[in-house]
Amino acid sequence: MKLIGAAETLQLTSGNALDEFPQWAPDGKSIYFTRVHGTDVGIWQVPALGGAAKRIAFLGPTPYYGFKYRRPFDALRSGGFLASYREAGQGWVIVRISENGEKEEPLTAPPKGGSDHNPTVSPDGQSFVFVRSVGGEPKELRVQSLAGGQSAAILKDTWVHSATWTPDGKSVLYCPNNATGHGIWLVPASGGDPRLVHGAGAKVQDIILSQSGELAAYTEENPRIDLWRAPLRDSGTPRPLIVSGRLHDSPRFSPDGKRLACYSNRAGRFQVWIADASGGGAHPLTDGLYPNWSPDGRRLAYLFKGAIRTIAADGGEAETVWTAGGNYFASPAWSLDGNWIYFESNLGGGIDIWKIPVKSAGGAPVRVTQLGGGRPQVFDGFLYFRRRHAGTMRIPLDGGQEERIGPDSAAYTAMPSGLYVMTVERQLVHIDYQTRAVRSIRQLDRAAGGSSIAISPDESSVVYAYQADAGHEIMLVRGFDWRG
Repeated sequence: MKLIGAAETLQLTSGNALDEFPQWAPDGKSIYFTRVHGTDVGIWQVPALGGAAKRIAFLGPTPYYGFKYRRPFDALRSGGFLASYREAGQGWVIVRISENGEKEEPLTAPPKGGSDHNPTVSPDGQSFVFVRSVGGEPKELRVQSLAGGQSAAILKDTWVHSATWTPDGKSVLYCPNNATGHGIWLVPASGGDPRLVHGAGAKVQDIILSQSGELAAYTEENPRIDLWRAPLRDSGTPRPLIVSGRLHDSPRFSPDGKRLACYSNRAGRFQVWIADASGGGAHPLTDGLYPNWSPDGRRLAYLFKGAIRTIAADGGEAETVWTAGGNYFASPAWSLDGNWIYFESNLGGGIDIWKIPVKSAGGAPVRVTQLGGGRPQVFDGFLYFRRRHAGTMRIPLDGGQEERIGPDSAAYTAMPSGLYVMTVERQLVHIDYQTRAVRSIRQLDRAAGGSSIAISPDESSVVYAYQADAGHEIMLVRGFDWRG
């Protein structure tokens, strides 16, 4: 359990059983949930502030596929439950269960090979909505009176993860996950055309409203990219450094190696985050993308709302260096004297490297490359950059010919000892500036494509974006506009 607005969570159950699908009892003093224990699946109850759990009712023998159906039961305000119930060798049907846990009459009659699940009672307690599976897949959303009779399909040929009533009882909100669309949708309880009411992520799996309808909560699956750290001087095991259920990328060590910057959407929008080099103390600095430290470590350049900005590393008011005017741009990088910021942009048609003076307000960008380039970095008298299908390139800052110094890269970093390149095969290699000798360092398994790598100033470790399994989060929406 978690209080809205608080960081702490309270663990209510423990042990070897599988506990799932919590919901509040009508009086708000306890939590009902399902427990799979041995061959038994049942409804259990635990005090909302913790305590001993007790078994209320039997739902069926294992195997149990409740994870696929999201809500196996619903509590009736008049007492008892509506629940998906299964006799051995039979499919799931919706039944009424009394307060003492005794099975009463079945309420639905799915076709042969079908199953009914996800029962949710209407606000007036007179009817319920449920999902009917045919051929093992949730296919229909149906409404039926609690007094009995035939159910009516209000939605067909749609994979429905979950459904809930609007507070007025006139419509049903549901979460699909097929060609019908993603997000949260609304369909009249009497049938009709569904409409999108909230453009949530691609994989929304649960939806519930507060009684007033002003708050909505849902579970969302998101791509997850964490930051990992791997040693360079030995074959030690890579370890997670900064982890959440969302995305982190573009890691950059501060010049003194004590801090790390990146961008992340872990707070719901893309922001520049700062952490200790050990990954601790992570906190948002400002909204934006692609942070990069100034040579003295006092400021960061980043992108925000069509502009290159800078901000003090300890926070404060941001300063706009250049506004893109609708053009594409990315990857700001400082010159070593701190007077220029290099970036990639399509100002000349294709993607090339440009630079803009930091302190000359309204200064015009200066084109640096002519044949394409991206991900600029300035180091030791050279501008390094990537050129698609050509390799990792560099050009003297005082003029001269471009030269290829390394293979085509997913990411690279120029350091005093040489150039570190993560190849498109996710192999980290080291290239000597003088001899061009290539030394294999290690394989960066599951490194995210198109990301950045950060080499610690002492060249002892690399930080990279790690493509983790998808993360799930509970999202809260205030002022949820289901009425449209």
